[in-house]
Amino acid sequence: MIEIPLAQSPEAFDVVAAWHPRYNNNALQKWVLSTLQATDGMS
Repeated sequence: MIEIPLAQSPEAFDVVAAWHPRYNNNALQKWVLSTLQATDGMS
């Protein structure tokens, strides 16, 4: 993830992710989740 400096900050918003359980062991899915968790994008 990269941070892009903005002149003004947008209002806060929630990000919702959903996927079919068959993708729970998918390498890309695991990477996306770990990246979001590392950037405090998920609680």
